[in-house]
Formats: sequence, C-alpha cells, structure tokens
Amino acid sequence: SSWAKDIAKAKREGFNHVIQGSAGEILKRWQVKAKAEPQINTIHDEILLDIPYNYAVRNDYHLDLAKHETPITTKRGQDWLNMIEV
Repeated sequence: SSWAKDIAKAKREGFNHVIQGSAGEILKRWQVKAKAEPQINTIHDEILLDIPYNYAVRNDYHLDLAKHETPITTKRGQDWLNMIEV
C-alpha cells in the first residue's frame, strides 16, 4: 500500500511540476510585456500593480503569452477585500 501511495505521489508531483513551470513562464512573459506598468509584487499567479483608479488599464497583455488560451481577469480596488472585476 505504501508503494502505491509513493507512485501516486510521484505522478501528482510530476504532473504539477509541468503546470507550475508553465504558469511561471507565462507570468514572466506578462511581466516583460507589461514592463511600463508600475508593478509592485507577484503573489502566486497574480501580479499586483499600483495604478491610479481612473487610469485605463490595458487588458491585452495576455495575447500571445502561450500557445493556448490563457484566462486573465483584471480586478481593481482600494484593498484585497474590495476588489471588483473590470
């Protein structure tokens, strides 16, 4: 039984490694494309920007980041609790 758990764990980790690595590369590409924006920090798969509220946020940076569709959501607000999708 322990052997089966070890195999299952190795399979999960191997699969997850590819996903996490790909997500990291997409995030880096986005940062390079959006270098003109005032980037504060990255948190897991999110990028935190400090932009004035009335500033028009470009939402096309995600184009051509990957060979497949990359779902991107843009949210804004004064703090993490009051974020709304735009």
